[in-house]
Amino acid sequence: MAPFVKVASLTFPQMNCFHTPSYVLDIFFMRRRRIRSTRLFVPYLSGGLSINQAMNQYALKRYSDDISQEVDRISNGYLNNSTIFSLNTSSVLVLSHIHSPHRVVNLVASSIRNRLSTGFVCVSQSIGEILVVEMRRTRDLSSYDLKSLLDRIVLNVNVINYGGHAAAVGLSLQLKHKELLENVIVEEINRIVSTS
Repeated sequence: MAPFVKVASLTFPQMNCFHTPSYVLDIFFMRRRRIRSTRLFVPYLSGGLSINQAMNQYALKRYSDDISQEVDRISNGYLNNSTIFSLNTSSVLVLSHIHSPHRVVNLVASSIRNRLSTGFVCVSQSIGEILVVEMRRTRDLSSYDLKSLLDRIVLNVNVINYGGHAAAVGLSLQLKHKELLENVIVEEINRIVSTS
């Protein structure tokens, strides 16, 4: 488990890809200087919260908004950064590798899946020397079990860990195996689509 760093009474996982948002640092330094400006926190104070509680809720809301905007930005541009394979008359396989200072690969995979009419999504993100991969399928393809597919994939690729269920799976592996993994995913998904 990753070590945690405590900033402004909020606990965030300490990861290579994590940058402490500026508003969290602002709150941290406001507390260090014992400045109690409530201008930004008025909406949170109306519910009877203390200044510290209001500051924490404000920081969490801003952090959440930042992550949502990052996911939307990446998902909106996925066509520019993806390889799209046509599987049959209507289904597609979207392979995408994203770059972000936050670990948002799972959120982006779900967001892209929700934009597809029918198909499979495989999104990867590098975190140091580790490649994190998330796969999704659209709801209309419920006859395809991604967990079974993942069990076959890990026979051909050396993974660090993996797991999931029928509609969504994830795995992590060494970055150097990225190309091999993509080839195996394309081959396995083509195989299950052509046999049904």
